[in-house]
Amino acid sequence: MRTGMLLLCLGLALTGQLSTLPPVPLLALQIGGWLNLMLLTGIFLLAPATRWRSALCLLLCFTGGWLWALQSAMQLNQNRLPYQLEGQDFWIEGRISGLVRQRERTQQIQLRVTASCFRLQPADCTDQPPVLVGSLVVLNDYSALPLKSGEHWRLRIRLNRVHGFANPGGYDFEAAQAQQGIVARGYVRETGMNERLHTARPGMNRLRTVLGERLQQLPDLQHPGLLGALVTGDRDGISSEHWSLLTATGTNHLLVISGLHVGFVALVAWWLGNLLSRLSAILILRVPAQRVAAALAILAALLYSALAGFSLPTQRAMIMVCVAMAGQLLGRRFLPSYSFLLAMSIVLLLDPLAATQAGFWLSFTAVGALLLAFTGHIHFASEGYVAGHGRRIWQGWIKPQWVVSIALLVPLLLWTGQVSVISPLANIVAIPLVSLWVVPLALGGSALLWIWPVAGEMLLVLADLGLQLLLYGLQALAQQVSPLWQSPPLSGFTALCAALACLLLLLPKGLLPRWPAVLLLTPLIWPPAPQRPAPGTVWLHMLDVGQGLAVLVQTTEHLLVFDTGPRLGPDVDAGRSVVLPVLRQLRVERVDTLIVSHWHEDHYGGLNSVLAASWPATRTGGLLTGSAALAESADDQQFASCRAGDQWQWDGVLFQILHPDNRSYRGINDQSCVVMVDAGGQRILLTGDIEQAAEQSLVSRYADRLRADVLLAPHHGSNSSSSPALLASVQPQWLLISAGYRNRFDHPGQQVLARAHRAGIRVLRTDMSGAVQMVLGEAQGPRIKLLYREQSRRFWHNIPSDEYGKVPIESAGD
Repeated sequence: MRTGMLLLCLGLALTGQLSTLPPVPLLALQIGGWLNLMLLTGIFLLAPATRWRSALCLLLCFTGGWLWALQSAMQLNQNRLPYQLEGQDFWIEGRISGLVRQRERTQQIQLRVTASCFRLQPADCTDQPPVLVGSLVVLNDYSALPLKSGEHWRLRIRLNRVHGFANPGGYDFEAAQAQQGIVARGYVRETGMNERLHTARPGMNRLRTVLGERLQQLPDLQHPGLLGALVTGDRDGISSEHWSLLTATGTNHLLVISGLHVGFVALVAWWLGNLLSRLSAILILRVPAQRVAAALAILAALLYSALAGFSLPTQRAMIMVCVAMAGQLLGRRFLPSYSFLLAMSIVLLLDPLAATQAGFWLSFTAVGALLLAFTGHIHFASEGYVAGHGRRIWQGWIKPQWVVSIALLVPLLLWTGQVSVISPLANIVAIPLVSLWVVPLALGGSALLWIWPVAGEMLLVLADLGLQLLLYGLQALAQQVSPLWQSPPLSGFTALCAALACLLLLLPKGLLPRWPAVLLLTPLIWPPAPQRPAPGTVWLHMLDVGQGLAVLVQTTEHLLVFDTGPRLGPDVDAGRSVVLPVLRQLRVERVDTLIVSHWHEDHYGGLNSVLAASWPATRTGGLLTGSAALAESADDQQFASCRAGDQWQWDGVLFQILHPDNRSYRGINDQSCVVMVDAGGQRILLTGDIEQAAEQSLVSRYADRLRADVLLAPHHGSNSSSSPALLASVQPQWLLISAGYRNRFDHPGQQVLARAHRAGIRVLRTDMSGAVQMVLGEAQGPRIKLLYREQSRRFWHNIPSDEYGKVPIESAGD
């Protein structure tokens, strides 16, 4: 049975590795799935017990999981927004699902669509095609509509397909959205005909909303956002500073509703049920106390998981609690490994794409390691090794942290590239503080707010005090040592060796020798030297930052950062979410020169995050910009001005600044720093946001000397740039365009694309290809090293159709 569940999980998870879905009709898959299930049931019940029956059942378990996941994937694909509806206004009706998220200038909702309409007036909506019906869409509202969780609305909306950044080492936003079932994102159009159709019914989401609002309104709480995360699972109230501290100390799992908390609540409910049932003679004579306690524990786990919105860790914990308590209800005991595999199977059956998320692997790896360490045969060298209270402390608090820290080493490095070295020490104190003090008081206080507000507020203040002590202790601990260890990207071989080493350390003592673990960890501790460009060659990395620009130019020993991308929100920017992960992926140890081409936010929005990473610009004047007068307030850093004629050489590669010159220009765009990179006669022209005035100046001053193999399209390919004169002087083979998917500026312009098409220039765009990497300086000429969206393609990724950005040769004029 356990082997069959393991193979079922394998089949469910493997579908997430498909780049495209097979051309098989959904109906055929559904029929195949039912036949597989009936065949498995028949063989299991009717066939005699032989090796062949066992092998066939295992094969059918794997096949059934694969077919089920494939059906789910195809259903998701069918529900996606049709390309022809992107950017179009139409009506939808639906119920607000989950919490209403308050943002800086907007509110965000998830809407479960019940109807759609493509008429101008909602009164004319009859016999409309069921587009998006049953699907989940995310909407931003800028008009301050009185939206509440659970309400039913009719809204005029405009949608696009889900489209995230695609960069090496980056976060797969599209996978996370697909895992949640979100098929489109957009915003609500302002119109007086947007209408609430039904008010919210009583439900868990409504309770979560009201409870979160009550916590925010209590004046004596210092950390209402953290308490809200513990009680309702809403992470929006956790500030970026607090989240960074929790991540650095490895305690962020404690400040949201996690599996640990669900298990603790279930244990308390079981204890209370057992105690109360024994106080009633009539009840205990009719129903055993253990069954009452088990039923109460299941109910408590369900309610607390519902408060968290049934996140992945709470699903796993809730299912394991239900399986364990079901054993008491039925008078049977289930092996812990059976509960573990059953929980994994149910989670993946409900959502096969759960296996694409870090939370799935971190949660199940931690629980699996604890089961391995505490359900096997544990041998101690002598009775005096850890005796009495020392043994209980070791087994109860210290060993679990040691086990989890070892078990999560490889998953954390694979998913985040870093691990907290002080996590075991921090969790030894933080887990009992949060689980035994903060969580009980927070839950008790939240419940009492409805029936005895004064007592509820008092308990919440005490819980808040516990959080203050926790944050103070974590801050003090993090200041003593460097809390995070970052590793280079793990190869498959290194990850396998490290995983085997961790397994050897976690196995019961005496089962296998542990000394080979030291050898197996060698590739992780002393990794091979990273790949670097050969002397005289250069690697160009144009990163996918949406509507903005971030370019890396890498030589053998040096790195130039040209712009840092846009600011993406109050606490996030392209520097933190894109540039730094790519630098870690490349194993860059320093940034030698950083250039902000000009001071528009889509070019400098990620600057402070890059500077905060403490990669010094070692070259004199290592911080450059096209308009230094505007840069003095940039994180207290002094920028020198780019000056036409300045040049330097790295590893046989020549860098020349061509612009700005001494002329005055009307706008800041034309003051952008322009850099020519020359690798053995093969050239890259980096242009910032210059427009036609600056382009004419460059052409008049340099003429044929502007010739380059690769041209970074000025101003994201705007029609106000990339003039015929510039293209004629540069004569590029490649035109690189950094632009956001379906951006509101319509970049790149149709005229620019038409000019490039007529000139035979190959266009590479970040909105279609993701990050672009090229190599220049080799004997065979410039070549593409990587188009990230093609290399890492998965079936849930939005790959624009051939018509997206297509330009008819005759229609676009100059």
